Amino acid sequence: MSDRIFGGLALLLAIVYSWTARGFDPGLISDPLGPQTFPYLLGAVLAITALALLLRPDPPPHWPDVRHLLQMGIIVAVLVAYAALLERLGFIVGTTLAAALIGRRLGASWRTALLTGIGVALVVYGLFDKILELPLPPGLLEKL
Repeated sequence: MSDRIFGGLALLLAIVYSWTARGFDPGLISDPLGPQTFPYLLGAVLAITALALLLRPDPPPHWPDVRHLLQMGIIVAVLVAYAALLERLGFIVGTTLAAALIGRRLGASWRTALLTGIGVALVVYGLFDKILELPLPPGLLEKL
């Protein structure tokens, strides 16, 4: 039943999305297809997949037990806190903490989770801030 509900909502979204694309003003764009083409294609793909869900849904899902739902809730809470505190903590500190906490929730030891968090934070920071020159918030490390 959940597939049919999701399929119906996705089909409604595809219709609204495609309808909205009709009003795009080409402005100075000299593309012969116009600005509506890509949104129309996305709307068509979404409509096709929505119809597939409506017509051939999967069997009813097996929902996880309360313990696993709590684990997922904790991970979602960590991600929400990460987004809320990223500016204050900074990218390196915030990403290290978030990755370490999520890694720990997924079963890694504290040592492995923390080392992985540090590695992920430094590699992504180096890629974005140093190589791509897309600044990330320094936060607590701003004064260093």
